[in-house]
Amino acid sequence: MKILFIVTLLFLGILVSCEDQNETVSQEVTDIETQEMSFTTEAYSLPKVSPSVQELTSEWGAFEDFEAEVKRLRNPTLAELREESDRLLTRTDSLQKKIPDTLFTKPVEARVRVTFTRAKLLYQEAYRIPPDSAAVQKALKEMFDAASHLITQLNEKIQKDAIDLQRVESEQEEIKKQRRKRDSILQLEIQDNSGG
Repeated sequence: MKILFIVTLLFLGILVSCEDQNETVSQEVTDIETQEMSFTTEAYSLPKVSPSVQELTSEWGAFEDFEAEVKRLRNPTLAELREESDRLLTRTDSLQKKIPDTLFTKPVEARVRVTFTRAKLLYQEAYRIPPDSAAVQKALKEMFDAASHLITQLNEKIQKDAIDLQRVESEQEEIKKQRRKRDSILQLEIQDNSGG
């Protein structure tokens, strides 16, 4: 009876050990397949940064780093996305901390904040276990959208500043013309009064 009990325990121990090994091997295969999961970003594009914005953002190193990180998100595997999302989160945090005075407006600040939030969401989805490929794809699209809106907002801000500057210069030129005209009329009146 004792021998039967010992043999049964031994058999159960071996059986449980084999199941654990099978689960470990199965988990390793699943992890490898998950890491090689790939996401499509071909449909997502970023608007071109205008030369004026490039000139201003050259002093804002965080923006150039951010733009490079977003461009690296082309058709990543899950492993690449995890690595990139970590760096992207760091870059967007840097963007948020220091916006140059020449680019600082409430809309730009809001777009930077949205971009930071989207980077955090992408990071969370990339590291979710088990990963949800649809949620990761959605977060990736939203990250590209946020980056596109930020670049568009920067381009529009510089364009608006140029229009405002042109308007101010036009107004100043008009004021100068009116002063010259008024001064010439005044001179004619003085001549008429002194001559007559």
